[in-house]
Amino acid sequence: MQNPYDLYLAPQREEDLPEMIALAKHMGFNGISVSLEQILHNIIASADSPSKASNIGRILKNTLKDMAVTFSRIGKNLGMEITARVTTSWYDPMREKYKFNRPLRNVIIAFQATSEEEVRRALKYWYPYLVTINIQDVGILSHETFNLSRQFYKPVELSLRGFICSTPPERGGTLRKLQSKLDLLNKSHFKLIFSSGAKKPLEMRSMRQMRSLLETIGIKKRKVLHAYQVASDFMFQPKPAVRLDEQNERDKRLLQKLERINVEASESPRRR
Repeated sequence: MQNPYDLYLAPQREEDLPEMIALAKHMGFNGISVSLEQILHNIIASADSPSKASNIGRILKNTLKDMAVTFSRIGKNLGMEITARVTTSWYDPMREKYKFNRPLRNVIIAFQATSEEEVRRALKYWYPYLVTINIQDVGILSHETFNLSRQFYKPVELSLRGFICSTPPERGGTLRKLQSKLDLLNKSHFKLIFSSGAKKPLEMRSMRQMRSLLETIGIKKRKVLHAYQVASDFMFQPKPAVRLDEQNERDKRLLQKLERINVEASESPRRR
């Protein structure tokens, strides 16, 4: 199996992090992305002085940079890629602090969406590189979000933790939602990434186990393999989407160029 990556590990305790990294290596992953919300929230909570509170954005940025460098060194020693990640939401009061002017090297900024409106906003908004949806919320996906994902070149990530760690009745409800979205999920041009979303070592699953689960619930084999490739490409090129104002400006320049070409084409016969 080529290029197995899990882009969403979210350890709730710092002491679980070394075990989860070692377990990912044992399971055969080529790379993982570790979400650092808990560590960053601890930093925010410790910012008791006014000077720290005013510089919290810079502190978060420097912490992410340091963690990304540390993960990169650990990954080189283990022979795998490890990146840092932040998963925020529209309800996170600190989400604007992650809006950096330039993308940080080896850092992924993801938005957790819980409604179709949030998916649309996250796809259009320029700085989150990835839109994450829990699998039990798969009903919020639509053909409109599919088109937006293609327009803004952003993949959509499905976290499988809500299915793996749920009770049988909850799984039944998730399966009913999935059945109505299988045609959309299996579209060849839909950039999907499947991640475990594990918060504890016992919640981690190997890529082979995740593949078996996905094929069992109706995801086609070719789509699962395509999702592996999307995750691999995204791991090495997590670039933010183009800002809307920049895109509008580019469209305006393109229209002006086309109009100039049309005018020159219409005038050329007259000159002859």
